[in-house]
Amino acid sequence: MYHRLARTGLILLVTAVSFGCVSGNVTSVARDADFTAADVRTYAWDPAGNVMLGVIREHRATLHAAVIETTDAALAERGWVAADAEAADVWLRYAVGAEDRYEVTQTGTMRIANEVVVVPVKSRHTRDGELAIDVLDPATRGVLWRGIGAGSGRGVPTSEEVDRRVRRGVTRILEALP
Repeated sequence: MYHRLARTGLILLVTAVSFGCVSGNVTSVARDADFTAADVRTYAWDPAGNVMLGVIREHRATLHAAVIETTDAALAERGWVAADAEAADVWLRYAVGAEDRYEVTQTGTMRIANEVVVVPVKSRHTRDGELAIDVLDPATRGVLWRGIGAGSGRGVPTSEEVDRRVRRGVTRILEALP
């Protein structure tokens, strides 16, 4: 379980699915009763790196910068200081994924081989998902804190939309950090 932070560190895991989601609402917050972020003073980004699944190649650099910069700024406001991985109380890591969804909004009929069949005429493309931030105890790998946000966006977002949505989502979730 969670005890004092004596150079043991934590791992902050940011898991996101989609880009529309990050501009959505924080839908869930859960935490270990013994955990408080007030004990954390220093942090470093996980040397093992971060994960992006289903992210459009053109958006990877924008998304990475938005997560890192927004998290760094939010933690600086809390008085957390960036440090080397070996000396840090906290390690930060994020994982991002994206999911496309297509919904048929209008159908029509068509004759194929003397049969009338229903075919899609119009559809809507959305990117749905959620963004979860986990704080883990590295000794047990148990979750000490988790914040989850959800939402969706239409079509493929521009790099500017990705930047804005990711920054807003990370900020909202980190506001719930105890």
